[in-house]
Amino acid sequence: MDAERLVSAFIGAFFGAAGWLVVGLFIQRQHVARVARNSARAVYFELAVNAIAVTLARDHGVFQPLARSTFDRLLPELAALLSMDELQTVA
Repeated sequence: MDAERLVSAFIGAFFGAAGWLVVGLFIQRQHVARVARNSARAVYFELAVNAIAVTLARDHGVFQPLARSTFDRLLPELAALLSMDELQTVA
């Protein structure tokens, strides 16, 4: 092999690997954002159920235990989506 083909192969390999890396990082970032949004929805519904339980306890004297397991389980994913102030508000 002559030097021109060898340099051409190295340049092609470099740009191919760099392109693969950029696409992989982009897909991973989208996946993390999708998981964080789904986690936020789950925590929102848990908070809504807790709000209903508090309203029932206040208005009718029917006491239900408040749930926190979804929040505890999904906190790392939620932290990827929200800023520190927003996360503190939810907590």
